[in-house]
Amino acid sequence: MPIFKISANKLMPVEQKNFSLEKELQNLIEENIGVVFNCRLVATEFSTGAQHAGRIDSLALSEENNPVIIVHN
Repeated sequence: MPIFKISANKLMPVEQKNFSLEKELQNLIEENIGVVFNCRLVATEFSTGAQHAGRIDSLALSEENNPVIIVHN
């Protein structure tokens, strides 16, 4: 789906950018997490422990201090 910016009452398409590595997208989201999701970053690459043996790409807290889990695929 294309995204547009408004300029002088005209719609102009925004150029899409592809990420060569998932880590590039993760870094961009984490650096701008307050603007994008209105959250604050708690941890990156957070381990879920031995029982689940996984990781959370980005872990944040919402304004209400609820956990926000972001997985970058």
